[in-house]
Amino acid sequence: MKTAAEKMPGATYHSCDAKSEASLTALFETIGHVDHVAMTVHESAARLGIDTTADKMNLDAVMEYANGKFFSQYRVVKAALPHLAADGSITLTSGVASRAS
Repeated sequence: MKTAAEKMPGATYHSCDAKSEASLTALFETIGHVDHVAMTVHESAARLGIDTTADKMNLDAVMEYANGKFFSQYRVVKAALPHLAADGSITLTSGVASRAS
């Protein structure tokens, strides 16, 4: 994000704990008005041992993965919306591009 921000005049980048609604609320209150939000929140399926078939996955690990990926994105969107410009955008990314082919 830092590299991208350096190539776009006026752009800034910020990071915080996307698993914490309070942290996100504080971040957007500090930033104030935003035009665009791009997020690269990530949780490692391999680290959690769920990069396998469903019958081999531990439900607690699946829940942790969902909290780290899906619900973190939900929390970012929820925290950003009150500060987002009427013509602004929010970009969500997946982690599939980071996998070796």
